[in-house]
Amino acid sequence: MIVERYDLDIDEVTSTNYAPSTIAILAWGKGMHSYLSEMEALGTPILDEDGLPMKMGVYVQ
Repeated sequence: MIVERYDLDIDEVTSTNYAPSTIAILAWGKGMHSYLSEMEALGTPILDEDGLPMKMGVYVQ
């Protein structure tokens, strides 16, 4: 989901030498948290594989 949302190159971000900056990681996490919260508030939550609304981990919330 993050790859699509931020139009990242899947080959680049999955390569063994890829090391995004701390700022990028924090921005992606906060941005995804905001997006998931917005979708839930609009009544169209993004669902995880288990059918429950997707949530970010405790370190992003």
